[in-house]
Amino acid sequence: MVGAECQSGPIDVIVHTPALTEQGQREAAFRDFGTRADEAEARNAGAYDRALLTLSSAALALSIAFGKDIVPFSRATHLWMLFSAWMLFVLTLVVNIGGFIFALTVVRQHKRLAGQVYREQSRTSDQLNARLKRDDVWQYRLNVIQGVLFMIGILSFSVYAVLNIEQETETNHESVTLSAQMKKSFPNSTYVPASTGNTSLPVQKPASVPPVPQVLPKK
Repeated sequence: MVGAECQSGPIDVIVHTPALTEQGQREAAFRDFGTRADEAEARNAGAYDRALLTLSSAALALSIAFGKDIVPFSRATHLWMLFSAWMLFVLTLVVNIGGFIFALTVVRQHKRLAGQVYREQSRTSDQLNARLKRDDVWQYRLNVIQGVLFMIGILSFSVYAVLNIEQETETNHESVTLSAQMKKSFPNSTYVPASTGNTSLPVQKPASVPPVPQVLPKK
């Protein structure tokens, strides 16, 4: 063709992709946030379970080993608070370990259900999502339950310790006051506290006997 100019070589093809709409951008941002939130929740849940397992075990062991050092059990009051704290610490351990067993069990069930959805196609993805949500709710409930049990156990043991320390302090103060009164009433007495710490009796010192004069025989 006269006046036509021919060119040879590769031809650049520009493909225009449709820009995401505002709603699409919001959905993408929401999915990205949800993914990061799930990862953070998984990390926090693991640290939370390990912390409760360690703290509840330590609280149970220390309260049993050193509870008698706060006040002897024979003179302690509100012992039901101490026993309740021990029971709550044990329940915290049971729920914590049960949560681990539950998590291991449901992971296997999720894998089997996913195979039925994507390979065998005997289940639907809606059923898989519903199962995941249900198990996630139960895992969350177990985490909350064990935390509440541990906090109530700590509160019960703390109240028990405070009440008994106050009572022991008052008992010691009364014992010192009674000792001072006994010394004023019986100046020649020695104050001997009773073994129970509740009652004390004065012990009278023996009176001094004057020496007997020696009589020499007459010569």
